[in-house]
Amino acid sequence: MLVELTGLSGSGKTALAHELARLTGGVVGRVKSRRMAMEWASRFAFHHPLLFSGALLRAIGLMLVRPRYGLYVLRVCIVMSANASYAQALARTRLVFCDEGFTQFTLSQARKRTTREAFARRI
Repeated sequence: MLVELTGLSGSGKTALAHELARLTGGVVGRVKSRRMAMEWASRFAFHHPLLFSGALLRAIGLMLVRPRYGLYVLRVCIVMSANASYAQALARTRLVFCDEGFTQFTLSQARKRTTREAFARRI
């Protein structure tokens, strides 16, 4: 079973995921290395090409306007999509808490100005 914790950056999702995993005997579905992130992000891109390419194009477009913010969004896109596919794979056999999945990325990229500003403050 997969449980995805969503919310803005800095709201304590990672700590909550680790605590819930400890209490319930589950695991935190989160990639642990750069190589692992690229591998699982490519799997996500293969299974969800429209969703991934849309986010990728948005990040590349942001890079043209604000390079630092665009690079941050690109990194977030890769890591969160990797976490989503990795957690889904683990969820076939155990209870998994995913604190940075693709749902969180789309929430963070909401069109509301206040949401975008809160997301940009993490840089």
